[in-house]
Amino acid sequence: MSHFKMENILHLDGSAGLVVGILLLLLNNWFSHLYNLPASLILFLATMNICYGVYALSLAFSKNRQARLITLLIFSNIVWAALCCALVVFYKQTASMIGLVFISLEGFFVTGLAYLEWSNKDLLSIADNT
Repeated sequence: MSHFKMENILHLDGSAGLVVGILLLLLNNWFSHLYNLPASLILFLATMNICYGVYALSLAFSKNRQARLITLLIFSNIVWAALCCALVVFYKQTASMIGLVFISLEGFFVTGLAYLEWSNKDLLSIADNT
């Protein structure tokens, strides 16, 4: 993948987190019923997605992206994927099928992002030497 396309992955990553977080926040009760999960869990998921989205977008727009900050983003994706797996296992008896599917898909999505970001960490890390 070219350098330009890899920069776009950070925009995709951050935008996805931010959009999902805002939707979960604004439609908290609706998602709680749809997923058959506690509203407090939906609020937690919303908050974490918004925080993550803001962080990823701040990196995407940064002129100085240090490798350690990209690594933190990758680590966050891996932790989030593990949390998604844990939520699916913990709530498999009570959550709706659509809730389990969406949480699983989010886990796969962030795992893919972590892989792409790790594979291209050097391209994503830009030091502004001006």
